[in-house]
Amino acid sequence: MLRSKDFTSLWGYLVNSFLIITLCLMFSFNVSAADRMVLCYENQDYLPYLKSLPVSDKRAEWIDAETGVLPDLVKKAADDLDIDVVFVNYPWLRCIDQLKHGKVDGVFPAIWTKARDSWGVFPKRDGIIYSPYRLWHVRYLIYTQVHSRLAWNGESFSGVFSGIASPMGYITTQKLEKLGVLPAKNFLPEQGFKLAALGRIDGYVVEESVGTHLLEKLEIEREMKVLPTPFLMADWYLPLSSQWVQKHPGLAENFWQAIEKHRLQDGELLYHFYRTIKLP
Repeated sequence: MLRSKDFTSLWGYLVNSFLIITLCLMFSFNVSAADRMVLCYENQDYLPYLKSLPVSDKRAEWIDAETGVLPDLVKKAADDLDIDVVFVNYPWLRCIDQLKHGKVDGVFPAIWTKARDSWGVFPKRDGIIYSPYRLWHVRYLIYTQVHSRLAWNGESFSGVFSGIASPMGYITTQKLEKLGVLPAKNFLPEQGFKLAALGRIDGYVVEESVGTHLLEKLEIEREMKVLPTPFLMADWYLPLSSQWVQKHPGLAENFWQAIEKHRLQDGELLYHFYRTIKLP
């Protein structure tokens, strides 16, 4: 027969066990709540950095395949935190709209500007953008027809007749518009490069490695030249939705930190791989 003291001890043991199990379940729930991220990038082939995904039922999701330097870095960072990543592809402006309304958890790659704080949470320290957490540092160059008179001195253009294009929604496009050289109709990179090679537009602005890939893919290296002065130099980031950051306080910092780790650790190897491999 249990004595009162034994009963009290047993009861205390059961209560403590119940509390421990409850806390474990709560902790498990909080971890599992962040075990999946939906990230959006543009539905274009921007190798070596990005490759558009196979489309199924009007919605593309990541499959186990080569998708470019940046998705690979993101996957590695997410794996460190036991987060499963689902990639979706949309036009860039739709990716931004999806992020703003919390329908995706992040977008990439994005250049930070103060105005973009209205739709995404960028990595910052003391209110200042924190460049070590970048995905990549890039240069945007101006590609033009080999016989073109187009020139850029770092501040203004000369020899502009039909305009200089860049992808819609990009910082480069906004800058071209402010300079008054954006054509009435804009074009995606492949079409823009073809038109520039034919002299139908004065030039096209795109990231340097993407430009090299397009020249090779379209086999127009002899028809095009690159102006020597970069149009823009910037860092690419992966901004997150304010909704995701609020649900998982502290995890955003860990995620960006893991991105920095794998950029430094694996970035050069991934870049070389995607610059040399021939993807379908």
